[in-house]
Amino acid sequence: MKRVLFVAVICTTLVWSCEDRDPAKNQPSTSNGVNGFVQKGPFVSGSNIIVQVLDDQFNPTGESFTVTTNDDFGSFELNSAVSGIYVEFIAQGYYFNEVIGEISSAPLTLRALARVTPDLSSNINVLTTLAKNRIIQLVNEEGKSFEAAKAQAENEVLSNFNIELPGDYDFNSMDIGESGAENAALLAISSILQGDQTVGQLSELISKVILDLEEDGTIDDQPGIQSKIHANAANLNIAAVKNNLAARYSDLGLNITVPEIEMFAKRLVSLEVVRSSPEFDESDVRYDIGSLSIYYNKALDGETVNSSTVTLTSSENETVEGVVSYDPDSLRIKFTPPGELVSERTYHLTINDGVKTLDGTSYSGTTVTFTTQLVDIESDLAAYFPLDGDANDASGHGMNATAANTTYGAGVRSQALKFSGEGSYLEMPNVMNLTQKVWTYSVWFRFDELPDGVATFLLATRLSGNAFWDLPLYLRPSLKTIATYNSTVLNTGENTVEVNKWQHMVLVINNGKIEMYLDGVLMTTRDDFLSQESSPGYEDFEGDAIGSYQYYTGKYYISEKFRGESFPAYMKGSVDNVRFYNRALNKYEVAKLFTESK
Repeated sequence: MKRVLFVAVICTTLVWSCEDRDPAKNQPSTSNGVNGFVQKGPFVSGSNIIVQVLDDQFNPTGESFTVTTNDDFGSFELNSAVSGIYVEFIAQGYYFNEVIGEISSAPLTLRALARVTPDLSSNINVLTTLAKNRIIQLVNEEGKSFEAAKAQAENEVLSNFNIELPGDYDFNSMDIGESGAENAALLAISSILQGDQTVGQLSELISKVILDLEEDGTIDDQPGIQSKIHANAANLNIAAVKNNLAARYSDLGLNITVPEIEMFAKRLVSLEVVRSSPEFDESDVRYDIGSLSIYYNKALDGETVNSSTVTLTSSENETVEGVVSYDPDSLRIKFTPPGELVSERTYHLTINDGVKTLDGTSYSGTTVTFTTQLVDIESDLAAYFPLDGDANDASGHGMNATAANTTYGAGVRSQALKFSGEGSYLEMPNVMNLTQKVWTYSVWFRFDELPDGVATFLLATRLSGNAFWDLPLYLRPSLKTIATYNSTVLNTGENTVEVNKWQHMVLVINNGKIEMYLDGVLMTTRDDFLSQESSPGYEDFEGDAIGSYQYYTGKYYISEKFRGESFPAYMKGSVDNVRFYNRALNKYEVAKLFTESK
C-alpha cells in the first residue's frame, strides 16, 4: 500500500514536471534577426551589446554576436540569424541619468534573457536585469517552464516595489519611451534604484538585489538594501525626472511623452505632508494672506482635489468659499480665499479622505489649523512724529516733540527732520517707560556720513552717554550696524547700514523677547533680554528693572543730548516717521510699516 502510494506520488510529480517543462518548447529555433532598446535612461549610441546563445540549462554554447546601439535612444538591431533555445543580452555603455539629467560618468551593464523565436525582439533594462537570475533558478531548480518562471519572477520583482500590474506584461517589451502602466513601472523602478548614486554605487545595488531575489524572489537578506531603496523612493523628485527626460527627448528630436511615473514611484512611501503654508498651529498668520498651501511627498489624483474635498472653515463654523487647485509638479494643493480672512480668528483647512493618491495608496486626510493675526499699524500708537515740517505728535495724544538746530528736507515720502551734526537733536517727551514689558519703536533714518567715534543715538535717554545702559538704539559706525544695549549688545549685523540710503528700523520688545528688524527683515532676536541692571544709581530710579531696559521718567532723544561730552552721539543725516506703540507689532505689521511708508 505504501509502495503504491509512493509510485503514485512520483508519477504525479513527473506528470506535473513534464507538463510544466514541455520538451517541445525547449527545441532550438532560429530568428530572422534581433532588435530592441537598451534603457536605464536610454543608452547612448555606440553602446556595446553581446547576444549570447544559451542551451536549455542557460549555459553559453560558445556562439555569440556583437552589435552596438545606433542612436542615443538605445536602439540596436542584429541582422544575423540566431539559432538556439535561449539568448542572453549583455549591454554595456553610458546612459542618460534621468534623475540628474546628465550622461552617466561611467558605463553600466544590463542584461536580459529571452527564448529564441523567429521574430526575436527584446529590450534590455533594469527589470530584465533584476529578473534574470531568478528565472534561471525557477527553471533549473524548481522545474518551471521558461514562460512560467519568467511570469513568476517578473511578478515577484514588481511586488518588492509594491507594484501590481493588470493583465499580461513582459519586462522584455517595456519601453520608457511609450505610455502605459507597465512602462511607467519600469521608469519608476529604474529611477528609484538610481537615486543619488554614482554608476558604481548603482551597479553594486543592482547586484545585491539580484542576489537577494534569486533564492526566493524577495528583497530581505542583503543588509541595508530595503532601507536604501525606500530612502531613494522617498527622496525621488518625480517632476525633475520627467522634465529631464522630456528635455533629453526634445534634444534628440523625438516627440515622446514620458510615462506616468507618479503611478508607481512612491508606492513604497506613505503619503505625508511635506510642509504647509500656513504651518500647522501657526498663530500669527496675516489675515490678508493670499493663498493657503499644502505640499505632499507623492502625487495626488488631481480630479479628486476640489471644493468638496478641500474646505476652509472657521472656529465659528463659518465656511469660506474659495478656489481650490492642484499643481502636479510641486504636488501642492492650493486654496485661494475670495478676500481677506477675519483677523484674530482660528481657521481649519481640511483635506478629507475623498482626495486620492495617483498610485492608489490610502489617505486618511489632513487638517491644518491656524490663527490669523491683526495687521494694523494704527492701533495702540503712543506717539507718532511724521516730521512733515514740524515735530508734533500725530497720534492725538499730544506728545509733541522739540527739534534743535535742525532743518526739514526730503523724507521717505514727504518731509523729514535733517540733523547737521554736533548740537543737533530731536527731544521727545516721556512717551512710555522703557520698563514696560511690551512696546515697539519704529524709525526711518538716512545717514549722510558715518563719522568715526560717534555712536549716533536713534533712541536714547539724556543719561545714555555716561551710563551706557538705557540705550535702545544707536549706530556703531565701525561695524556699520544698528545696536541695542541693556548690559548685552545685539545688533542688526555688520555692514547692514548704508550711507545716503533711507532705511527702516523697528525694535520690538515683548516680555523679555527682543526682535530687531531692518528694512522689514528680522535681523536678530533673543528670548531672554530682560535687563540685568537692578540699581543704576541715578535720579528717578524707582526699584528693580522689570522690562528689557531701566526705569526712566525723563525725555528721549534722537541724536545727541546727554550729561557730559565723553560720548559723542550726534547725527549727520535725517530721520522720518518716528512711532511708539504700546504693544508688540507682529512681522506682518513691521512689513507693512516698511512697504507703506516707501
